[in-house]
Amino acid sequence: MSQAILTGEGMKISYRWLQEFVSLELSPSTLADRLTMAGLEVKHIEETQGRFSGVVVGKIESIRQHPQADKLSLCQVTTGTSRLSILCGATNIAAGHVVPVALPGARLPGGRLIQQATIRGEVSEGMLCSPQELELGEDADGIMLLPADLPLGKDLGEAIGLWDTILELDLTPNRPDCLSMLGVAREVAALTGQPLRLPPFTLSEGEKGVEEYTSVSIEAPDHCPRYAARVITGITLRPSPLWMQIRLLLLGLRPINNVVDVTNYVMMELGQPLHAFDYERLEEHRIVVRLARPGEHCTTLDGVERSLTPSMLVIADAQRAVAVAGVMGGLDTEVTPETRHVLLESAYFSPLSIRRTAKALDLHTEASHRFERGADIEGSIRALDRAAALIQQVAGGVIARGRADCYPRPFSPRRLTLRVSRTNRVLGTRLTGSQIASYLQRLHLPVTEEAPETYQVTVPSFRPDLEREIDLIEEVARLHGYEQIDSSLPQGAMTLAHPEKGRDQIARAKEALTACGFYEVITYSFINPQALDRLRCPADDPLRQGLRLRNPLSKEASMMRTTLIPGLLETVSYNLKREQQDLAFFEYGRVFFPQAEAALPREVPRLAAILSGKPRKFHWSQKEEAARSFYDIKGAVEAVCEKLGIDEVEYVPTTVPYLHPYQAATLRRGGEELGILGAVHPDVLTAFDIPEPTWLFELDFEKLCAGVSTVSRFQPLPRFPSLYRDIAVVVEHRLPADELRKAIIAAGGPFLRAVSLFDVYTGPGVPAGKKSVAFSLVFRADDRTLTDEEVNRVYADIVTHLHQAFHATLRGE
Repeated sequence: MSQAILTGEGMKISYRWLQEFVSLELSPSTLADRLTMAGLEVKHIEETQGRFSGVVVGKIESIRQHPQADKLSLCQVTTGTSRLSILCGATNIAAGHVVPVALPGARLPGGRLIQQATIRGEVSEGMLCSPQELELGEDADGIMLLPADLPLGKDLGEAIGLWDTILELDLTPNRPDCLSMLGVAREVAALTGQPLRLPPFTLSEGEKGVEEYTSVSIEAPDHCPRYAARVITGITLRPSPLWMQIRLLLLGLRPINNVVDVTNYVMMELGQPLHAFDYERLEEHRIVVRLARPGEHCTTLDGVERSLTPSMLVIADAQRAVAVAGVMGGLDTEVTPETRHVLLESAYFSPLSIRRTAKALDLHTEASHRFERGADIEGSIRALDRAAALIQQVAGGVIARGRADCYPRPFSPRRLTLRVSRTNRVLGTRLTGSQIASYLQRLHLPVTEEAPETYQVTVPSFRPDLEREIDLIEEVARLHGYEQIDSSLPQGAMTLAHPEKGRDQIARAKEALTACGFYEVITYSFINPQALDRLRCPADDPLRQGLRLRNPLSKEASMMRTTLIPGLLETVSYNLKREQQDLAFFEYGRVFFPQAEAALPREVPRLAAILSGKPRKFHWSQKEEAARSFYDIKGAVEAVCEKLGIDEVEYVPTTVPYLHPYQAATLRRGGEELGILGAVHPDVLTAFDIPEPTWLFELDFEKLCAGVSTVSRFQPLPRFPSLYRDIAVVVEHRLPADELRKAIIAAGGPFLRAVSLFDVYTGPGVPAGKKSVAFSLVFRADDRTLTDEEVNRVYADIVTHLHQAFHATLRGE
């Protein structure tokens, strides 16, 4: 597994390296346009030429000590056409070494300008450069030593292959095949019609078979369908060749040593992550692919000890985990300068398994990035052999004969049917069957004619994204060229829309709340189950019977909501913390309850609103801010009911766990509960970090609107005047005013048109335990003007009824 931590989602492609796979006549910018139009977006093009200038290849002819400085040497350097005298403080150089020479006037990375200088009486006609000074490595103490066969005097960037064009692709997750030079080259070959060339290599094996060195066993085949290994003995660890280092640097990887660099090089070349173990540090020299044991730990290459869970796949030896499979190798079996024998791994791991492990460990590497999206299970062997050959080339050693290839779940290719008629119908083209087959074959997809105008396509292991016929049609469109497809307007039959049930009523309710100063919000349909603890819901509360998600994004979103209230409280808390004071929100949404015999939950539409914070002063002349109360939220409910044409509702005191015990009510109609309203319980406010008094309501919108007509009815203006009377009665303090209101309406008969509470008084003039409740009464007839005598008779009936029902007396009597 690559030690490299993933720094971006894109894939960098070397234009120069790409030409080894496919002949290119396109300029880098034209190639970028072609790739982008084919669905592989090129988001950035970088020209590496110009990182530095004036630096050439030189050779040290002689070195002598500076006569006046112990730590400086005077080097005679030739560039092939001229000889220079250059002062240098490095100790790793000798006569005959080929080195980078910055001539006078050269400009290094970062803008540093090199000039001829005199140091303690000696002239220095330039500078010998370290890898760090050229941004080609981290070594700042020693001079960069170049291959002896480089032509003297040649521009350094050109001589070492540094001058290149880097295309950075912004790939979608379904194209893991393009996370390599080979994958992009396959696309380029298909787009240009040029043949694809695979990198050649020769594998020279020793006499001893791999079975004499190691064995591989897989205990978790669902997580690892294939694991292959080779053993290479007698290697010598050293820096990798400069050409390999340059290619890795250009693609954003840091060179480490020849063995590790080969694994990273082949990963970038063929897309297969590899890992090299120190063979001698593997217990019993064997590999076991298994799930981690409870409490098991593994220190990864970055030096961090990882706590593993039994769901995580590991690579183990006979005793312990030595790598987190598909993510990162272990420190205990790391390749070091003392390593002489290596075991080289090439495997295929389940994308789901690697994705979960990488997320759980918060560790995303170049290797996990590829395994998460799907590696090429059939291509793992070619990558293994290619890496073994390269290690032998750059590190020496003997490759054991054969491979330890454990393959319990062989790959079975998917076969798809593609119809010419459907392809043309979807794309709006007139392509022939031979054209379509040619496009697919250029993508290395085997095609056979199943029937006239019908083809069977075998999907290779490197294209896991091709699952349906429509995916093949997309491939045809990409190769044909989207720009070649004529634009046409879609055709279809016009059908009458069926509006959502209750849409008009929803709009009216929202309009009523908006007119009351509320703002609509939309909160998540997923909640944290602990939110119900903060609401003080008992264990048997129906709100706790929510639908749990099997694979939630996080614990905070692991249950389908059964109430809108947590989302509104979180919204208020969020806004108060950002110094927003005057808060009035409402939400219309659905809550979800599981059904025993149904696959899908029952969805219930709800309307909820919340008030919190301090009301704004609308004018400077206001002396005090009007404090909110229970009646503000009750007024909002009344506004909704009035807008919907709902009357005959009543507010009954109730007890709700998350509402204040003395400021909570149930909204009822005909004995049926429609919802709740009231002040939020102080403990709930503390749990949600809300310092201000808060009021809310939540209504079952389906029940609220049941049986209510959506048709507006005309009511003419009154033809005759109204008569007004006030009535103030003294009753028991605990008697709800609404009981009095209903009794007045019952006794008022047809002439009584409106009853409004306008005063409740306790204090001097009213006996202890009593209260005075005052109502305004409106009387009117439709066919005549009422006389005072008629109104007085009705008024007297009302007084009598109140006395009989509640022992009420007129105030002042």
